[in-house]
Amino acid sequence: LDEPTTGLDPQSRSALWDEVERLATQDGVTVFLTTQYLEEADVLADRVGIIDRGKIVAEGTPDELKREIGGDSVEAIPADPHHLERAAEVLEPFGEPAAHSPKGAAVRLSHGAEQLPSIVRALDEAA
Repeated sequence: LDEPTTGLDPQSRSALWDEVERLATQDGVTVFLTTQYLEEADVLADRVGIIDRGKIVAEGTPDELKREIGGDSVEAIPADPHHLERAAEVLEPFGEPAAHSPKGAAVRLSHGAEQLPSIVRALDEAA
């Protein structure tokens, strides 16, 4: 199923989730599902594969993946796209690079909310 709940209303989405779960548990059917909704993968999947640029970059149960790659991160999206590289430089000391949108730079934080005030100050000073 390729993103089967995209555009569905909440009731239809829930009904589809119930049917996929029934197929897997009662009928023993293996269902391959692509989704961008993390809560959908968390609810429906026994195993999850994360694909980046056509290659599987992470694989496991939802709980395994959350423990392995979960955690806090922060993304900065500069108002001026020409400042993206500078935003990445400012964020670099605060953590390891993390997944981000095409217009942003992000890092995975080791101390989450504790680091946020320092990050905001650093970004403000760099502006």
